Amino acid sequence: MFPRKWQTNYFPDMPEDTIKEKIEHIGNKLPFEKKLNIVAGNGYFGKKKKEYAASKIAITKEMGTNAGTDWNLDSILKRDIRISDSVLDILKGWNNAYLNIPVSVSDEDQPSDEDLARIKEFKKRGWI
Repeated sequence: MFPRKWQTNYFPDMPEDTIKEKIEHIGNKLPFEKKLNIVAGNGYFGKKKKEYAASKIAITKEMGTNAGTDWNLDSILKRDIRISDSVLDILKGWNNAYLNIPVSVSDEDQPSDEDLARIKEFKKRGWI
C-alpha cells in the first residue's frame, strides 16, 4: 500500500529507516491483482484507492471503498494490530476445534486378529 519510494513531504520529521521498516509490516500489505497493482503503481493513495475498489479480492475492495481509510504510519500500526488479532482468533478457533475432538476408542477402532497378523508380518519384513 504505502510505496517503497515515497515523497519526503509525507513524513518530514520521521527517520528514513523507521519508514522503511513500517513499509514491510503486514499492516502495509494487501493482496492485489497484478494488473491493477501495475496501474496503481506508486501513486497517491487517492489514485490507488480507485484501483483497490476495482479489485475482486474482498479485503482489497473494502480498502478502496472505505472512506475513513488513511495512508500513514499510524494506520499501518492499526492494521498490524487488527490483522494480528484476526490471526490469533483463527488459531484459537483451530485450537478449540482440535481440543474438542473426541478421543475415546471403541471396539470398532481396534485392529482385528487378521489386522494384527498382517502388522506382525509387515514388521517381520521390515516394512514398518
